[in-house]
Amino acid sequence: MKAASAVRTRPTMLEAVAASPVQALRTYRRRRVPGAVNLASNELRHPVLERLAGEALSDLPAADLAGYPSGTAVTRLLADRLRTSPESLLLVAGSDDAYRLLTEALGPTLGAAAVTQQLNYQSLPDYARLRGLELLTAPYLPQRHAFDTAELIRLQAARPGRAVVWLSNPNGPTGAVHTPEELENLCATVAAAGNLLVVDEVYRDFQDGPRWAGPARTGHHRHLLRLRSFSKGYGLAGARLGYLHGHPDLISYLARWNTPGPVSVTALHLAAHLLRHGDEVAAVHREVAADRAWFATAADALPGFTALPSQGNFVAVRAGTDQLVRRGLDALAEEGITVRDLRPLGVMGPVLRVGMAQRPVLRRALTALSQAADDQATRDGAGAGRE
Repeated sequence: MKAASAVRTRPTMLEAVAASPVQALRTYRRRRVPGAVNLASNELRHPVLERLAGEALSDLPAADLAGYPSGTAVTRLLADRLRTSPESLLLVAGSDDAYRLLTEALGPTLGAAAVTQQLNYQSLPDYARLRGLELLTAPYLPQRHAFDTAELIRLQAARPGRAVVWLSNPNGPTGAVHTPEELENLCATVAAAGNLLVVDEVYRDFQDGPRWAGPARTGHHRHLLRLRSFSKGYGLAGARLGYLHGHPDLISYLARWNTPGPVSVTALHLAAHLLRHGDEVAAVHREVAADRAWFATAADALPGFTALPSQGNFVAVRAGTDQLVRRGLDALAEEGITVRDLRPLGVMGPVLRVGMAQRPVLRRALTALSQAADDQATRDGAGAGRE
């Protein structure tokens, strides 16, 4: 009877799940507005990339889909492009999968702490909590549109041998970059403390300013791991393909935590075709950088708006007030355009992030923001008249 009673009072599996602290984390669901132009997700849509993707898909033998994927050919193409060894590379199902993999492999098993920018990839805090990692952040400095690198150094130095320093460069939410000198110093101090630096470079393709070359041979550096993706620079967000680049010993360890065949046959075929047409892809990157500069100049000229410097395929635009942000969002929605409202991040203030697109679409976005500025000025003038 006692045993039966004990069984009855023990929580069931579903009861334990319902009581888990994990329930406090949000469930991510991507929402799209039907018929709207999506400039909220920084997806790269370009006719050249669409043509190349179409060529690859038309050339994919249907019989290949019956077999399990092998990433060997794409890994070799990447190794040739990066002038590194295939053993220094690990394919993953997009950058989000890389964050999941790294927090699992470096977290509970090694007792690592996560040190990061206050604004970084949105899934990192949740993955850290899921794996029980200590999470420490260095703040975004809005007056400088930069991050406190000195604080990153201090936080990781206090945890020698067990800190993983994560940063995105260019930074995803903001477009801000660390200078090559900052990154060189950070890499050296992280190595001196016996820690690991993970640099998320998914927006690197769009940089037209100084780029951090990093150590002469990343694949031979024991304290640096670089993360890149085909989602942004190659217009393949729907394919889910990224890769990690680091020392072969670290890559070998991480491979044991990776899922078997993490990247589909279709995604691998697409990536291989675009890698073989690197000159055309690079021309798209230069075009996006030029469009970004053009859009930033035009947005900066609108009353009440300030374009923040960006090295991603987007521009963050600061509005003078929350009211102007709301008017901007409404005007863009009427134009059939969605953008990212960065106010929920809590540290940037009234800021909208506009992903880059073809110039006719960007002109529509500017027209909407201009209308919002005019409406706000009219309202402010009417209010002043009543006073």
